[in-house]
Amino acid sequence: KQVTVRIDGQGTGSGVIIGQAGQSYTVLTNWHVVETPGEYTVQTPDGRTYAANYNAVKRLPGVDLAIIQFNTDQNYQVAEIGNSDAASEGMSIYYAGYPGSLRDESDRFYRFFPVSIVAVLPTPTENGYSLVYNGEALTGMSGGPVLDQNGFLIGIHGQAFIDPRTGSPSVYAVPINTYKQL
Repeated sequence: KQVTVRIDGQGTGSGVIIGQAGQSYTVLTNWHVVETPGEYTVQTPDGRTYAANYNAVKRLPGVDLAIIQFNTDQNYQVAEIGNSDAASEGMSIYYAGYPGSLRDESDRFYRFFPVSIVAVLPTPTENGYSLVYNGEALTGMSGGPVLDQNGFLIGIHGQAFIDPRTGSPSVYAVPINTYKQL
């Protein structure tokens, strides 16, 4: 929870704090969360809201990932980067984020899901997704962290598909090693 942020603006989603340099924090999220130019804010785990500098948004080539930044003199935890190559079917993982308004909720509240990896695609999708797991398909969770059992960041949550025949979701993440290679 301490590394997960909420992103609001022209698009909505989640993100994970992956770096700090002085008073500047770096957040990794999905490109589709911030692809529409405009004003964006980052809400940190303590409920404070900071402006994100859209001119500094960086799209990572060939994948559904982007980096945004915000500035503050507050101290926030930075995620520890793991090794997504160690992911395998049956492995317990966790994903988190801030889904869009749900039924009786008037705001976007943090959610944390324990799930299992059901597949690791040998060839990533065109947007870089290759970790597949069971879980809920909730709008606003895109860009949130996928963590291994030790709390290390192994992916960025970002896509869900619902099987029209069964109604079962398949949920996807871009592996963190893809980010590290870029």
